[in-house]
Amino acid sequence: MKRSVLVLFCFFSVFTVWSIDDQLDSLSALTSKNEHDTTRANALIQLSLLLYGTNFDTLYSLNRRAFEISTKNLNKEIGAQERKAFLKLQSESNANIAYYYMATGEFEVALELFSFSAQSDLSQKEYQGLANTLNNVGMIYNYKGNIQKSLKYFLAGAEITEALGNDEELGPSFNNVAYIYEHQGDSIKALEYYRKALHIFKETEDEYGEGATLINIGSIYKAQDKDSALWYFKNGYEMAKNVGSLNLQATALLNISDYFFKKENTDSSSHYLTRCLPLFEESK
Repeated sequence: MKRSVLVLFCFFSVFTVWSIDDQLDSLSALTSKNEHDTTRANALIQLSLLLYGTNFDTLYSLNRRAFEISTKNLNKEIGAQERKAFLKLQSESNANIAYYYMATGEFEVALELFSFSAQSDLSQKEYQGLANTLNNVGMIYNYKGNIQKSLKYFLAGAEITEALGNDEELGPSFNNVAYIYEHQGDSIKALEYYRKALHIFKETEDEYGEGATLINIGSIYKAQDKDSALWYFKNGYEMAKNVGSLNLQATALLNISDYFFKKENTDSSSHYLTRCLPLFEESK
């Protein structure tokens, strides 16, 4: 019943603004044809990041518009700085479209699009964008069951991110590498990378990442029949409660249930299983 958590940090940009309604109003206004095309394309990308959670198809439609605006301008005679801006916007919107196809299971289309973004990011020295794309490609190969290729891409993405000193992206990258090592049966390497990830999540105050990694470490100790697994699961659960992640809470409780089941404590196992099932249903 072992259930590990793979932390996914893909292509999403982080931007600081006000309330959600203010963001929507502001970004919607910036998509107007009266605005410069770089402003419009960027606003469309950022708007997609706000809306995709409630309407996933907007991830495709808004980024498609941003991609078309960028491509149209790149086919014109424009200055070097403007060209650089449109190339970045084209790559970002294309990567977001690729993620859409990845999430809908169209892996070959996604791989082709990610390849385009990787080449563009490399030529423009947009190395964090390249690292994120490599991580996404690693995710696809993980979904396809090609663990060796998945590890290759996760390690490459983590190496670039570590060189850039971008801790907010590095924690998830290390966690992904550890996840693959765990599923290869290499618990020593898995724990090494999970601990690296845990340290960074604590430093960056990322409670979701910290909770997920605690659960992952617990899953290794549970497989080794170590009592310390319970501590990791319970602390992972508390972190999940703090950030309001129902799925992560349910995953922690399921692991606790399995822990007690292996100890032949059926009452405790049933108790935690009963608690986790409604949370999984609610999180769908």
